[in-house]
Amino acid sequence: MSTARDSENWAAAAATERREQRERRWQYLCPPLYRETDPARLPQGPLADVLAWRYGPQGLLLIGPTGTGKTRAAYLLLRRLLDEDETRRIIAYDGLAFGHEAARRFREGTGETWVTGVATADVIFFDDFGKMTLTERVEAELFGVIEYRTAHHLPILATSNMTGADLAAKASKDRGEPLVRRLREFCRVVVFNPEPEPAGDAG
Repeated sequence: MSTARDSENWAAAAATERREQRERRWQYLCPPLYRETDPARLPQGPLADVLAWRYGPQGLLLIGPTGTGKTRAAYLLLRRLLDEDETRRIIAYDGLAFGHEAARRFREGTGETWVTGVATADVIFFDDFGKMTLTERVEAELFGVIEYRTAHHLPILATSNMTGADLAAKASKDRGEPLVRRLREFCRVVVFNPEPEPAGDAG
């Protein structure tokens, strides 16, 4: 017969396995550069806005110049989302990876299955959104993913240092403006500005 101690040992072992599995997922999801981010070194106002986000249909669009902490803040949020619910399916792409993955998958004949998985993930994060090379195939699949997720109340998280006009200009006339419009409608914008330069010695 099992004892209370057996039950405790089993529960502890199960908790350890879940923690290790969650850590393995985090290592796979997050590039090494961003795993040890110190929150204290990020702009606190925008960071607080990002970390206040709760899972729901409205996503986040983090905009601002390169080097202002957008990506680090986004990965801190992804870590929290993973810790909150280890069953969440979270997918992240940097500025070029989505396009490369789309090209490879469709070349191998697995594109339809892959893009369905991307469109239906619990959370998708695009880092440096708009930086990918938009071939006809990549543009069509990206637009389809955005369309599906907004229609099905699935959140989109993204960072970008491009303006809406810049993003729209990268895509074809039929897709550029609608894509930007959907991002604006279904994502809350958080602005990251450069840290002000220290005041010089006036004396």
